[in-house]
Amino acid sequence: MIKNPAMTDKSNHGASQIPSAGGHAGTYSPLAQMVALVPLLLFYELSILLMDLRGMAPLDSRTQDVLSKVGLSAYYLPGVLVLLALMGIHLYRRDPWKIDASQLWKLWGEALLLTVPLFIIYLLFTAPVHKYIACQLSMLSEGGRRFDFANVVMGTGEAIFEEFVFRLLALPLLMLLLLKLFRLPVRMAEIIAICLSAAIFAAGHHIVPGAAPSHTDFLFRVAAGMYLAAMFLMRGFASVAIIHATYNVAAMTFNYLA
Repeated sequence: MIKNPAMTDKSNHGASQIPSAGGHAGTYSPLAQMVALVPLLLFYELSILLMDLRGMAPLDSRTQDVLSKVGLSAYYLPGVLVLLALMGIHLYRRDPWKIDASQLWKLWGEALLLTVPLFIIYLLFTAPVHKYIACQLSMLSEGGRRFDFANVVMGTGEAIFEEFVFRLLALPLLMLLLLKLFRLPVRMAEIIAICLSAAIFAAGHHIVPGAAPSHTDFLFRVAAGMYLAAMFLMRGFASVAIIHATYNVAAMTFNYLA
Protein backbone atom coordinates (compact mmCIF):
# COMPACT_ATOMS: atom_id res chain seq x y z
CA MET A 1 0.00 0.00 0.00
CA ILE A 2 1.15 3.52 -0.73
CA LYS A 3 1.68 5.25 2.57
CA ASN A 4 1.28 8.89 3.41
CA PRO A 5 2.18 10.85 6.53
CA ALA A 6 -1.38 11.15 7.77
CA MET A 7 -2.17 7.43 7.81
CA THR A 8 -1.76 6.64 11.45
CA ASP A 9 -4.63 4.21 11.75
CA LYS A 10 -5.49 2.01 8.78
CA SER A 11 -8.79 0.99 10.28
CA ASN A 12 -9.96 4.57 10.70
CA HIS A 13 -11.66 6.15 7.68
CA GLY A 14 -11.43 9.70 9.05
CA ALA A 15 -9.95 12.82 7.59
CA SER A 16 -6.55 11.96 9.06
CA GLN A 17 -6.13 9.46 6.22
CA ILE A 18 -6.47 12.03 3.46
CA PRO A 19 -3.16 12.84 1.70
CA SER A 20 -2.30 16.50 1.98
CA ALA A 21 1.00 17.42 0.34
CA GLY A 22 1.70 13.74 -0.32
CA GLY A 23 4.82 11.80 0.60
CA HIS A 24 5.08 8.86 2.97
CA ALA A 25 6.18 9.30 6.56
CA GLY A 26 9.76 10.45 6.88
CA THR A 27 10.11 11.70 3.30
CA TYR A 28 9.60 15.42 2.68
CA SER A 29 7.59 17.77 4.88
CA PRO A 30 5.26 20.38 3.34
CA LEU A 31 7.70 23.08 4.48
CA ALA A 32 10.61 21.38 2.72
CA GLN A 33 8.48 20.94 -0.40
CA MET A 34 7.52 24.60 -0.34
CA VAL A 35 11.15 25.74 -0.09
CA ALA A 36 12.20 23.28 -2.80
CA LEU A 37 9.59 24.74 -5.16
CA VAL A 38 10.59 28.38 -4.64
CA PRO A 39 13.29 28.38 -7.40
CA LEU A 40 10.87 26.82 -9.91
CA LEU A 41 8.08 29.24 -9.04
CA LEU A 42 10.41 32.25 -9.14
CA PHE A 43 11.74 31.17 -12.53
CA TYR A 44 8.22 30.96 -13.93
CA GLU A 45 6.71 34.05 -12.34
CA LEU A 46 9.70 36.32 -13.04
CA SER A 47 9.95 35.06 -16.63
CA ILE A 48 6.26 35.79 -17.17
CA LEU A 49 6.79 39.32 -15.87
CA LEU A 50 10.11 40.15 -17.52
CA MET A 51 9.30 38.58 -20.89
CA ASP A 52 5.67 39.73 -20.86
CA LEU A 53 4.38 36.23 -21.66
CA ARG A 54 1.05 36.55 -19.90
CA GLY A 55 -0.91 36.07 -23.10
CA MET A 56 0.88 32.82 -24.02
CA ALA A 57 0.01 30.62 -21.05
CA PRO A 58 -3.20 28.69 -21.85
CA LEU A 59 -3.58 27.02 -18.46
CA ASP A 60 -2.41 30.05 -16.51
CA SER A 61 -4.76 32.37 -18.40
CA ARG A 62 -7.69 30.10 -17.55
CA THR A 63 -6.59 30.20 -13.93
CA GLN A 64 -6.51 33.97 -14.13
CA ASP A 65 -10.02 34.04 -15.60
CA VAL A 66 -11.29 32.15 -12.58
CA LEU A 67 -9.35 34.30 -10.13
CA SER A 68 -10.50 37.52 -11.79
CA LYS A 69 -14.12 36.65 -11.02
CA VAL A 70 -13.33 36.98 -7.31
CA GLY A 71 -11.18 40.06 -7.77
CA LEU A 72 -7.79 38.33 -7.98
CA SER A 73 -6.18 39.21 -11.27
CA ALA A 74 -2.43 39.57 -10.61
CA TYR A 75 -0.36 37.04 -12.57
CA TYR A 76 1.82 36.18 -9.62
CA LEU A 77 -1.15 34.88 -7.62
CA PRO A 78 -1.22 31.27 -8.94
CA GLY A 79 2.34 30.76 -7.70
CA VAL A 80 1.45 32.39 -4.40
CA LEU A 81 -1.55 30.07 -4.08
CA VAL A 82 0.73 27.04 -4.44
CA LEU A 83 2.97 28.30 -1.65
CA LEU A 84 0.03 29.24 0.56
CA ALA A 85 -1.50 25.78 0.12
CA LEU A 86 1.72 24.08 1.24
CA MET A 87 2.12 26.54 4.11
CA GLY A 88 -1.46 25.85 5.20
CA ILE A 89 -0.79 22.12 5.22
CA HIS A 90 2.40 22.71 7.22
CA LEU A 91 0.51 24.77 9.82
CA TYR A 92 -2.33 22.23 9.98
CA ARG A 93 0.11 19.39 10.63
CA ARG A 94 2.06 21.45 13.19
CA ASP A 95 5.37 20.24 11.82
CA PRO A 96 8.60 21.73 13.22
CA TRP A 97 9.94 24.90 11.61
CA LYS A 98 13.22 23.44 10.42
CA ILE A 99 14.53 22.00 7.17
CA ASP A 100 17.49 19.77 6.51
CA ALA A 101 19.25 21.32 3.51
CA SER A 102 20.41 17.89 2.37
CA GLN A 103 16.75 16.90 1.97
CA LEU A 104 16.27 19.66 -0.58
CA TRP A 105 19.11 18.34 -2.73
CA LYS A 106 17.78 14.81 -2.31
CA LEU A 107 14.25 15.90 -3.32
CA TRP A 108 15.49 17.55 -6.50
CA GLY A 109 17.89 14.76 -7.44
CA GLU A 110 15.29 12.08 -6.81
CA ALA A 111 12.64 13.98 -8.80
CA LEU A 112 14.97 14.39 -11.79
CA LEU A 113 15.66 10.64 -11.79
CA LEU A 114 11.95 9.87 -11.47
CA THR A 115 11.35 11.77 -14.71
CA VAL A 116 12.91 8.87 -16.64
CA PRO A 117 9.99 6.47 -16.05
CA LEU A 118 7.63 9.12 -17.43
CA PHE A 119 9.52 9.08 -20.73
CA ILE A 120 9.48 5.27 -20.69
CA ILE A 121 5.71 5.34 -20.19
CA TYR A 122 5.42 7.64 -23.18
CA LEU A 123 7.54 5.34 -25.35
CA LEU A 124 5.29 2.42 -24.43
CA PHE A 125 2.23 4.25 -25.67
CA THR A 126 3.34 6.49 -28.53
CA ALA A 127 5.77 6.40 -31.43
CA PRO A 128 7.48 8.16 -33.04
CA VAL A 129 8.34 10.51 -30.20
CA HIS A 130 8.96 13.67 -32.19
CA LYS A 131 5.45 13.77 -33.69
CA TYR A 132 3.84 13.85 -30.26
CA ILE A 133 6.19 16.53 -29.01
CA ALA A 134 5.61 18.63 -32.12
CA CYS A 135 1.86 18.36 -31.47
CA GLN A 136 2.35 19.60 -27.92
CA LEU A 137 4.45 22.54 -29.05
CA SER A 138 1.86 23.54 -31.65
CA MET A 139 -0.36 24.59 -28.74
CA LEU A 140 2.33 26.98 -27.51
CA SER A 141 3.85 28.45 -30.64
CA GLU A 142 3.13 28.63 -34.35
CA GLY A 143 6.78 29.08 -35.19
CA GLY A 144 7.48 25.45 -36.08
CA ARG A 145 10.32 23.44 -34.69
CA ARG A 146 12.44 26.18 -33.23
CA PHE A 147 13.75 26.41 -29.72
CA ASP A 148 11.93 29.18 -27.90
CA PHE A 149 12.70 30.02 -24.28
CA ALA A 150 9.09 31.13 -23.91
CA ASN A 151 8.02 27.52 -24.47
CA VAL A 152 10.25 26.43 -21.59
CA VAL A 153 8.61 28.99 -19.34
CA MET A 154 5.12 27.91 -20.39
CA GLY A 155 5.94 24.22 -19.99
CA THR A 156 7.21 24.88 -16.48
CA GLY A 157 4.15 26.89 -15.51
CA GLU A 158 1.73 24.35 -16.94
CA ALA A 159 3.43 21.53 -15.03
CA ILE A 160 3.23 23.37 -11.71
CA PHE A 161 -0.41 24.38 -12.05
CA GLU A 162 -1.59 21.08 -13.50
CA GLU A 163 -0.04 19.28 -10.54
CA PHE A 164 -1.64 21.82 -8.22
CA VAL A 165 -5.10 21.19 -9.69
CA PHE A 166 -5.01 17.46 -10.45
CA ARG A 167 -2.79 16.17 -7.64
CA LEU A 168 -2.74 18.60 -4.71
CA LEU A 169 -6.45 19.47 -4.97
CA ALA A 170 -8.29 16.75 -6.91
CA LEU A 171 -6.57 13.65 -5.53
CA PRO A 172 -7.12 14.41 -1.81
CA LEU A 173 -10.72 15.41 -2.58
CA LEU A 174 -11.34 12.09 -4.31
CA MET A 175 -9.73 10.28 -1.38
CA LEU A 176 -12.00 12.17 1.00
CA LEU A 177 -15.11 11.18 -0.93
CA LEU A 178 -14.09 7.54 -1.21
CA LEU A 179 -13.13 7.21 2.44
CA LYS A 180 -15.86 9.27 4.06
CA LEU A 181 -18.81 8.83 1.70
CA PHE A 182 -18.27 5.31 0.38
CA ARG A 183 -16.34 4.00 3.42
CA LEU A 184 -13.81 2.19 1.27
CA PRO A 185 -10.62 0.64 2.68
CA VAL A 186 -7.59 2.91 2.35
CA ARG A 187 -5.79 0.78 -0.25
CA MET A 188 -8.85 0.55 -2.49
CA ALA A 189 -9.53 4.27 -2.10
CA GLU A 190 -5.96 5.05 -3.13
CA ILE A 191 -6.15 2.92 -6.26
CA ILE A 192 -9.54 4.28 -7.34
CA ALA A 193 -8.50 7.88 -6.61
CA ILE A 194 -5.32 7.44 -8.65
CA CYS A 195 -7.29 6.07 -11.60
CA LEU A 196 -10.04 8.69 -11.42
CA SER A 197 -7.64 11.62 -11.08
CA ALA A 198 -5.62 10.28 -14.03
CA ALA A 199 -8.74 10.05 -16.20
CA ILE A 200 -9.71 13.62 -15.25
CA PHE A 201 -6.15 14.76 -15.97
CA ALA A 202 -6.23 13.19 -19.44
CA ALA A 203 -9.72 14.50 -20.21
CA GLY A 204 -8.67 18.00 -19.15
CA HIS A 205 -6.00 18.06 -21.88
CA HIS A 206 -8.49 17.09 -24.56
CA ILE A 207 -10.85 19.98 -23.92
CA VAL A 208 -8.10 22.58 -24.39
CA PRO A 209 -8.81 24.75 -27.46
CA GLY A 210 -6.44 23.87 -30.29
CA ALA A 211 -5.60 20.40 -28.95
CA ALA A 212 -5.44 17.49 -31.39
CA PRO A 213 -6.93 14.60 -29.42
CA SER A 214 -6.25 10.97 -30.25
CA HIS A 215 -6.83 7.70 -28.45
CA THR A 216 -3.08 7.15 -28.11
CA ASP A 217 -2.48 10.56 -26.56
CA PHE A 218 -5.39 10.06 -24.18
CA LEU A 219 -4.13 6.66 -23.01
CA PHE A 220 -0.63 8.05 -22.53
CA ARG A 221 -1.96 10.88 -20.38
CA VAL A 222 -4.03 8.45 -18.32
CA ALA A 223 -0.92 6.34 -17.70
CA ALA A 224 1.17 9.44 -16.99
CA GLY A 225 -1.52 10.73 -14.63
CA MET A 226 -1.52 7.44 -12.74
CA TYR A 227 2.26 7.57 -12.41
CA LEU A 228 2.24 11.18 -11.22
CA ALA A 229 -0.58 10.48 -8.76
CA ALA A 230 1.35 7.54 -7.32
CA MET A 231 4.48 9.68 -7.03
CA PHE A 232 2.43 12.38 -5.31
CA LEU A 233 1.28 9.91 -2.66
CA MET A 234 4.78 8.48 -2.22
CA ARG A 235 6.99 11.55 -2.63
CA GLY A 236 4.82 14.67 -2.44
CA PHE A 237 3.65 17.64 -4.48
CA ALA A 238 7.06 19.25 -5.00
CA SER A 239 8.44 16.04 -6.48
CA VAL A 240 5.65 15.60 -9.05
CA ALA A 241 5.79 19.30 -10.00
CA ILE A 242 9.54 18.95 -10.70
CA ILE A 243 9.02 15.64 -12.54
CA HIS A 244 6.30 17.13 -14.73
CA ALA A 245 8.22 20.35 -15.42
CA THR A 246 11.40 18.45 -16.27
CA TYR A 247 9.49 16.21 -18.67
CA ASN A 248 7.93 19.20 -20.44
CA VAL A 249 11.23 21.05 -20.81
CA ALA A 250 13.14 17.93 -21.89
CA ALA A 251 10.45 17.12 -24.48
CA MET A 252 10.69 20.61 -25.94
CA THR A 253 14.48 20.42 -26.06
CA PHE A 254 14.31 17.04 -27.78
CA ASN A 255 12.00 18.47 -30.43
CA TYR A 256 14.54 21.23 -31.11
CA LEU A 257 17.43 18.77 -31.43
CA ALA A 258 15.54 16.11 -33.40
